[in-house]
Amino acid sequence: LKSAAMVGQRPGGGAGGGHSGHGLRVGADLGGAHTAPAVVAGLLGVAFNAFERIASLSVSTCGGCQKELQAHRQQRLPQDPALANLFVIRPVVDAGAEVARATQRAAGFTREGRLEEALRELHDARQLAPASFEACLNLGSAYCRAGDDNTALYWYGEARRLKPSGSAAVQAQALLEQRRGRADEARRILVSFLQEVDSSNVPALAQLAKLHMREERWSKAAGCFHKLIGVDPSNAEWPAQLQVCLNQVPVKDEAGEPVHQAGSGPGGGVLALAISFAEPLIRSVAAADLASGPVGGRAAPPF
Repeated sequence: LKSAAMVGQRPGGGAGGGHSGHGLRVGADLGGAHTAPAVVAGLLGVAFNAFERIASLSVSTCGGCQKELQAHRQQRLPQDPALANLFVIRPVVDAGAEVARATQRAAGFTREGRLEEALRELHDARQLAPASFEACLNLGSAYCRAGDDNTALYWYGEARRLKPSGSAAVQAQALLEQRRGRADEARRILVSFLQEVDSSNVPALAQLAKLHMREERWSKAAGCFHKLIGVDPSNAEWPAQLQVCLNQVPVKDEAGEPVHQAGSGPGGGVLALAISFAEPLIRSVAAADLASGPVGGRAAPPF
């Protein structure tokens, strides 16, 4: 403020000559009287600095809000990596260079959290390739990330209409319904797909098995994991998960009465009961697998 006020001084140390008596004084430390314009200039300088600080703080706060929003959107994605991959932006195949470029731009915007710009690019890609399964799938994924589950479900439905055999849209639909508290609908979507389209689809089977586990439907989950062992025998996760389910199913005798476990040491009653229970369960599941299904005589998996 002192240096700004000195701008108004005239050479020779006076401030305004004979008008100094009518000038506005700002204090003895400023070296004498100073005119009002000089003081105004100083106050404007202070105000400008304060404005800069407020603007800087505002930008910082805005950035914090953006980070918080991005973190909230990230929390909407499933923790299971196999399910989180459902909501990525996928390349659109056989649709031309312009669609590919729009999709690439949308993927970049999505990674940066700029979802409105990503959605504009994805809608452009969909208009250029209206029959593209991937274009509809990408719109579903982007709307899901943006928190608009209803619109996401619409686009996943469009993707399924264009490609009924595409499990990604089915899985995403089921996951959104589950997240909305509609576990029965999620289960219906997955079971319908497995019964009518692809009974050996590993991702859909695994998702249904874990949904059964979440609801403590242990026998149903065990049936799915048994099916997975037959379809994907090299994956060590399926036998381990099957054992988890078997450990939760109450052991009963032929009359349906609970069997009390006797002994817990190596080779004791617990192991014997587990083996005696697991064998008939797996045999019954295998028999159901071979039974004729309601659609075209195909096998009816134990869902």
